[in-house]
Amino acid sequence: MGVVDLMKKGVPLVGTSEKPECFKTKVAMASMSESELRATASLRRRAALSRPNRATPEEISLLQEASNSEVAENFIEGPYTEAQVTQIFGHSDWGVIPRFVLEHGLEKKVRPIDDGHASQVNEAFTSLIKLELQGADFVSGLALLIARAEKERSDRLGVPARQWLGRTLDLSKAYKQLAVLPLHRDIAVICHPNEKGEPQFFVANALMFGLTSSVYGFVRVARSLHFLLCKVLKIPSANYFDDYPLFALREGAQELDGLTSEFLELLGWRFAQTGIKGQPYEETFTVLGMQLDVSRLHEGVAVLANKEGRVKRIAEMLGNIFDRGTLGRHEAQVLLGLLNYASGFFAGRSLKPACHFLLSLVRGKRPAAAEIQRFCKTTQAVLSTTPPRILRIFDPRPPIHVWTDGAWEDPWAGIGAVVLDTLDDSARVFAGCVPTKLLERWKLDVGSQLICEIELYALVTLRRMLQNSLCNRRVIFWLDNEAARTSAIKGLSKSESMYRLAHYLAVIEAEAPCVAWYERVPSFSNVADPPSRGDGQSILSLVGAKVVEAFIHDESSNQRFLHQGFA
Repeated sequence: MGVVDLMKKGVPLVGTSEKPECFKTKVAMASMSESELRATASLRRRAALSRPNRATPEEISLLQEASNSEVAENFIEGPYTEAQVTQIFGHSDWGVIPRFVLEHGLEKKVRPIDDGHASQVNEAFTSLIKLELQGADFVSGLALLIARAEKERSDRLGVPARQWLGRTLDLSKAYKQLAVLPLHRDIAVICHPNEKGEPQFFVANALMFGLTSSVYGFVRVARSLHFLLCKVLKIPSANYFDDYPLFALREGAQELDGLTSEFLELLGWRFAQTGIKGQPYEETFTVLGMQLDVSRLHEGVAVLANKEGRVKRIAEMLGNIFDRGTLGRHEAQVLLGLLNYASGFFAGRSLKPACHFLLSLVRGKRPAAAEIQRFCKTTQAVLSTTPPRILRIFDPRPPIHVWTDGAWEDPWAGIGAVVLDTLDDSARVFAGCVPTKLLERWKLDVGSQLICEIELYALVTLRRMLQNSLCNRRVIFWLDNEAARTSAIKGLSKSESMYRLAHYLAVIEAEAPCVAWYERVPSFSNVADPPSRGDGQSILSLVGAKVVEAFIHDESSNQRFLHQGFA
């Protein structure tokens, strides 16, 4: 019931957070105490006010507009002068927290940020909670769980499966609906310049966006609200900060929507009821930046895609960067956030190299114009050609097993593979060797030990050769090289050569997706070992295959492994 105290008394901005039993533990220690923060507050305030104002007139106008709006809703009080704030608190040892504006996403929505790091308020907060947010994976898993439960009910009762709808409930100005602990109002007084460039101050009544304590306090309250929606209204749902993806049967969805609204109003929560964020239950709805289609959920199918128009806007952004041939750090950060999210549910690992490239730029790398343009072109191609992700629970076909292996005895690099389809017990054996050009390229990158690259190349080449056969099947890939297996799973590697191979594997999986699982097999148990050493004939009878087939190397595909820079 600690959430009740947070609601009644306000959220502490500094100190040590509570750790409810429903949360896992993760300790992030404060680097200073509340008493230390207060003892240095006036000195830090003077230092902050002595710094030159670097905000542009446009930014100052946006700041003023945001603050005036919050004053009108009683989220903050002001504007005050420094002397007036001292009079309000009855002492001069109060701290300031700088406010700035940030353009959020492609829509360039302006969000005021209160800098808890610059004010050192964040440094005086110890968190004990591990944040486990119920993101896109959780929502997708919940949808498939509903599909399984619906099928079980249908089979048990002998009735048709029922149709489901979904919507996303969005709390309005979420952080602002929670109060600041009154005792802590004096350690985080909001400050930004007015139109004349003079400092002005605002005293916060509600939580501020930019403080670590705001995140942990709000998540606790938001999760308790999610518990009530599940417990009281029996709604299959998830919670991601201020968003609540909800599922309901088509029959009765409208009535449930009304009950949910009434329930939240009784609790005093403000939420979006109209506009883009106030949509009713629908077959396809926007959730956490993606489109989730549940129109065939009763058939065991859910479809994930990027939010309508988002891919087009990202492509336009990339087009502008391509034309300029330059990419700044801030623009890279914005793109990184968008692509990181999209890679989590839409384009899978095929966008990971793009994220890797942007991250290196944010950290200081300065690529040439040609490499930036290649990045833009490749990323646009991935976004435009990647189909929506289709999730199915009903696939009666048993899995396909694929073993791959590599052998390296300089200058010869052998590769082998065995494919067993348990649907019809058919088997195929493949044997071959890595092209000399690739070996020479890899030696320049990593030296003479090429076994990891060879192992991963065997997997990538087979995956490309059999992409049509493996598409939409459940496939277990068996590898005896941990570096190759890890790169296949993550879609990334610190090695440039492995990174390129992993990237191409991700591209193949995006174009011809299968439900893949990469597992470790001991070398002495790997049936692909003999063909990788040129002895494929010895295992034909063991696996039930008739001939040893050759690996087919695609020259255009292999070219991407030869040059440096973005793949």
